[in-house]
Amino acid sequence: MKLFYCFVAVVLLNVIACCVRGYQLKAAYSTRQKLLENQDDTLHMFVDKLPNMPKVYGYSYVHGVPKPKHIAVGMFMKKW
Repeated sequence: MKLFYCFVAVVLLNVIACCVRGYQLKAAYSTRQKLLENQDDTLHMFVDKLPNMPKVYGYSYVHGVPKPKHIAVGMFMKKW
């Protein structure tokens, strides 16, 4: 019977520890989230919008089945 009570006590202590740890993690997460939101506002002015760029698909449909196609990606000759 003593063993049963010890087991119950250990289980209850573990449940309480998990609850406390979860609360601490949630508080740390909310603090971290607030810091990130503040940084997002200040960094937004340094970011340019991305231009509309064409999509290059690496496949084509042959008889309704997608098949890979050859893509040549390179650079123009540039004098530095």
